[in-house]
Amino acid sequence: MGTAGSVASAWAWRKAETWFRSSEVADEAEALERELQRLLRVQQALVGDLAATRAWLSVIDRIDGPTQVALAAYKTVNARMGKGYSKFMATFRAQLDEALRGCRHVIPAWVMPVERVLTDFSCEDGAPFDVLIIDEASQLPMTRLPIFALAHKVIVVGDDKQISPSAPGLQLGPAIDAMKGRLDGIPNSGATYFVSASVYDVAVQRYPRKVQLREHFRCLTPIIEFSNSRYYDGRLVPLRDRMPTADWKPLNSVLVRDGVRDGQDCNRPEAERIAELIAELVDRPEYATRTFGVITLLGRGQSNLIHDLVFDALGPVKMAAHAVRVGEAALFQGDERDVVFISTVVADTGGKSIGAMTAKPYQQMVNVAASRARDQLWVVHSVPADAFPAGDERAALIRHCSAVLSSDESYEMLVDKTDQQSPFERALLRRMLERGYRTIRPQHQVGRYRIDFVVDGPSSRLAIECDGDRFHGPEQWDADRARQEVLERAGWTFVRIRGSAFYRDPMRALEPLWAKLDELGIPAYDWTIRPPQTAIGSTSPVPFEPPTGPPVSVGLDGLLRVASVAPASQDSRARAADRPAAQETLHISDPGDAKVLDSAPQERRLPVEPLVEDPWAAAFRAAEQRIKEDRASGGDA
Repeated sequence: MGTAGSVASAWAWRKAETWFRSSEVADEAEALERELQRLLRVQQALVGDLAATRAWLSVIDRIDGPTQVALAAYKTVNARMGKGYSKFMATFRAQLDEALRGCRHVIPAWVMPVERVLTDFSCEDGAPFDVLIIDEASQLPMTRLPIFALAHKVIVVGDDKQISPSAPGLQLGPAIDAMKGRLDGIPNSGATYFVSASVYDVAVQRYPRKVQLREHFRCLTPIIEFSNSRYYDGRLVPLRDRMPTADWKPLNSVLVRDGVRDGQDCNRPEAERIAELIAELVDRPEYATRTFGVITLLGRGQSNLIHDLVFDALGPVKMAAHAVRVGEAALFQGDERDVVFISTVVADTGGKSIGAMTAKPYQQMVNVAASRARDQLWVVHSVPADAFPAGDERAALIRHCSAVLSSDESYEMLVDKTDQQSPFERALLRRMLERGYRTIRPQHQVGRYRIDFVVDGPSSRLAIECDGDRFHGPEQWDADRARQEVLERAGWTFVRIRGSAFYRDPMRALEPLWAKLDELGIPAYDWTIRPPQTAIGSTSPVPFEPPTGPPVSVGLDGLLRVASVAPASQDSRARAADRPAAQETLHISDPGDAKVLDSAPQERRLPVEPLVEDPWAAAFRAAEQRIKEDRASGGDA
């Protein structure tokens, strides 16, 4: 029998072990996460259904016989008016006003163009709306300001970094004279109510406090990064960074060396190149359902030329199927396409200087053009970026799209990119590397959020959060859940690993992680070595095969090892016969950086710091050792 002290230690260990076994069940945690996700979806659906049902019940309760007649009359007169070119428009307008007076009080929300609101509603009997929301207000000229009188409260939505209304040919002198004497008593009226100001500009002058919408969902992160850094001081939070395919390039720059600009501000070589590219892309499988847009930065002539060339190349059916739209930047404001081409138009001027695009209107134009593409942006230009004047917006865009943006991480740098104060993250990274996963991004930044690990696959990705670490205590749970819900709306999939479960039973704690990676089709090898891809102009995809070299593992001692190779099949032996027998080629992370190892066993030490063991793990290890010693000496646990 052991001593009383050994029995007390064994009993304390057994109580701790029993508590952990009852509370740290990986399957239960995964089931709770799935149930939480299901309940959140149910909650969102119920809230939406409840809001819609209560709104419609409120409307139905207020509709009586005369109101139904007025609603039917409004619908009939609207159809009769058509586009508003009839000689009986005055009569139709009177009929419409009469119908509106009888039914507008029962409609909770009207969604209409500004011009229609101004013609259909008046404030003779008081403001007809409680709240008026003006969207794209930066595009509305100052002449639409009377709309403010139609509501008790007005919400103005716009962006002064986008294109403002233009007044070509307007004589400023008569306009300024007309305002004199009519705006007396209004502070700073001359600066606020300028002829080229927009409704948004006026609102900002009168109500300078703004609420900025920071989260950006439209563009992939590399695309919106140009506008974010150049025009918004990095305040935007991009939430789309999942590429459509493994080898997807969100940014592309094409230099047309024989481009020339004619007297009508057309650059036919640029236009022809864009038409060729679109014709080639629409036939590729990854572009089968994508929409296309073309934006020109100089003149309508280029827009018309490109439209005609694309129409000839695709035909009306494909043009409609891909929603192809061609025009100037102002035409695309408030619009978007999956793939956007930008034609700069400008070409070699034979030694003459190129006119600079540096003023605010040009900044607004380029900002709009650069932020319309959801998935891919192409800049087609006839002169290099260095040929433009200093500070030119087009040159900055060309440089951005020409930059080599690589997401490959150096294998040796992975450990150093984890949280240096988190032994849990380091231990988890080693487990994933031992399992064979190579496309791991530690401490991945998504907007203002940071994810502990992201593992990429050919067509999916997984976010991994380490719960229970010193920076992920219980007090952080609500904040972590709120962050996770935001990122899930942007398409992220999460797995959470508990630190206590990991240190108690690592194999069991990581089972949900391996299962989720398999479910998402993320392979346990470096699939980026030879990604499946086809060059533009090629119709035959390159077949993808997993690496055939010996597997690589990283031991807990930080050593990179080439494992022994299992018996090969006849086909694999035949392929191996074509390779030199004395060496194997091993790709570690960078497809362009091949490491050659001798056939003899070799090791290469990685720059990995010693693992700092978690205090709980150390305590458990000490207790286990004490129990083993007691049993060896005759004690009984």
